[in-house]
Amino acid sequence: MEDVQARGTGTDRVDLVCRPGAAAEARSAARAFLDGLSPRVGAAVAENLLLMVSELVTNAIRHAGGALEVRFSSTPERLHVAVDDASPSLPRLRRPDWTGRTGGFGWSMVHKLADGLAIQPRNGGGKTVAAFLAR
Repeated sequence: MEDVQARGTGTDRVDLVCRPGAAAEARSAARAFLDGLSPRVGAAVAENLLLMVSELVTNAIRHAGGALEVRFSSTPERLHVAVDDASPSLPRLRRPDWTGRTGGFGWSMVHKLADGLAIQPRNGGGKTVAAFLAR
C-alpha cells in the first residue's frame, strides 16, 4: 500500500518535553503534516485529527511526564498519529468530572473521534498510543 505522508514538510515526527506548550507544538506539527498531504483531507477530518493530537499529548503530559515523541503518517484510507511516552500505565476511560477538577474527558473524546486505537508497550519502558482516523 502506497504511503502518502507529508512531502517536504519534515513534520512527520516531533519530539516534545512535557510542559504546558507541548500540546500547542504538537497541534502545529499536525497542521504542517496535514498541509503537506496530497490529496488533502476535508476540514472536518483535519479538525478531528487536531483534537485527537491535542488530547493524546495532553494526556501524556498529565499522566506520563518526561519526553514525548509524536509521529504522523497516512495511507490512502487513514491518518495515523502515535504518541510515545515514558509511562507503562495504560490510558483508561473515566467518568468525566463536570466540576472541572479532575478531567476525564480527553480519552473519551479520542475514543469517539478515532476509527481505531492501539496501545503497545515499548521496549525499554513506556508505551505508544496510536489513533487512526478515516481520510
